[in-house]
Amino acid sequence: MSSQDSKEELKTEVMFSSFHYMIAVIFFLVVLMNTLYLTQATVRMNVDSSDTNAVKAKNLMIGACAVSYFGDLLILCLLIGSYWYNSYRPDEADKYSKQIMSTTGGKDIYTAIRILIFSTLMIVSLIVGGLCLDAANYINKSDDPSQYNTEYNLCKDIGQMFMLHFIVFTLLQGVVSVGKLFYDSGNIHKLPESIEKEN
Repeated sequence: MSSQDSKEELKTEVMFSSFHYMIAVIFFLVVLMNTLYLTQATVRMNVDSSDTNAVKAKNLMIGACAVSYFGDLLILCLLIGSYWYNSYRPDEADKYSKQIMSTTGGKDIYTAIRILIFSTLMIVSLIVGGLCLDAANYINKSDDPSQYNTEYNLCKDIGQMFMLHFIVFTLLQGVVSVGKLFYDSGNIHKLPESIEKEN
């Protein structure tokens, strides 16, 4: 492989990695900001204990917040763990890093950590979105839905937004992965030998 090919390959790798980082950061911020709005609404929501549907709705909202914060905590632990690994590189961690790379398909520990973070965000958004939509449904069935209009609209909007983000970011991730696969295999930047010989 020539030095020019190596530079092109490195440039492509940096481009794909940067794009993946950008998607992950945006995704993380979207999940965190919406969770903060949901937390604020849940704390302010006063429900009558006799209104079972409203109570179920609030419990689902609490559950959605808990899942989201747990996901954020897991991501922070992964980031702290990767920083610690980068700083100390302990021998005993080498076995675990190889297992993580093998499981995620990442070619190095940093790519593997990035895949884990992105996967965590995807799972969190899917669960939280489902819980929010379910909460909105229970609010609609409550004794007096009009008094929970703010919470209903917020749950519905967050649920739909998280589901949409899940679909959009899954498609983006798929496009990036397929694009990288084709580029790495040489199907984009290099002609097959049979075509080159004909020319």
